[in-house]
Amino acid sequence: MKSNPSVSDWEQILDIMIREIRKQTYGKDQKIPTENEMAARFGVNRSEIRRVYKRLKELGYIYSIRGCGSFYSGKRLRVPLSLVSGISFSRKMEELGLPYRTENVEARTIQYNPNIYENIGAGPEESIWKISLLRYVNEEPVAIHTRYMRESLFPSLPENASAIQSSTQYIHEHGYPETASTDVQMAVTNISKRKRELLNMQYSQEAIVLTGKTIRPEDGLILELFTTTYRSNSFIFTL
Repeated sequence: MKSNPSVSDWEQILDIMIREIRKQTYGKDQKIPTENEMAARFGVNRSEIRRVYKRLKELGYIYSIRGCGSFYSGKRLRVPLSLVSGISFSRKMEELGLPYRTENVEARTIQYNPNIYENIGAGPEESIWKISLLRYVNEEPVAIHTRYMRESLFPSLPENASAIQSSTQYIHEHGYPETASTDVQMAVTNISKRKRELLNMQYSQEAIVLTGKTIRPEDGLILELFTTTYRSNSFIFTL
């Protein structure tokens, strides 16, 4: 057995295991070999296999039951999603024929925040609503859509905010049928504990976060600020 395997060893083993998983070597919920068995198979220290299994858990390929071992989670859904299409999430899922649902997890006014207020073009006396929608595909949480909207532009927000399932649809149905996205930026980053819990993500997993503005094209009126947080291992992103 190698006493000091290089860093590349565990990464090579990870690639092999992912290839085997994708070839459906394992069935859903099937127990996979123990760390000791895999260490013997590849001739490395158990610590290397522990790193492999930790990464497979982070990627959602396996899960562990204390005292029982590790098991294959089943084939993961990888949804093709364009970051610049301007098509709403709901419409995209419908086009793909995927079962989805939305849970409105937050709908409230926020305290004055200069950064948000200035970016949305609101005065300090205005009410800004924060609306967060948790998106599920095949009953798996995959994204959080957070929107900041001005009550002065959408007077019905106090009554309707907690029932919103699509901000795009809400905006179109409340006086702004034509919209466009601008100042869109993307980052791969760690996210808050609250968001990790909602998306059922491991602590070390990074998410893809998209930020930008929705505007009225004819005059550039800012209708909302948006932040969309995606589970990166649930999507195949296109530009």
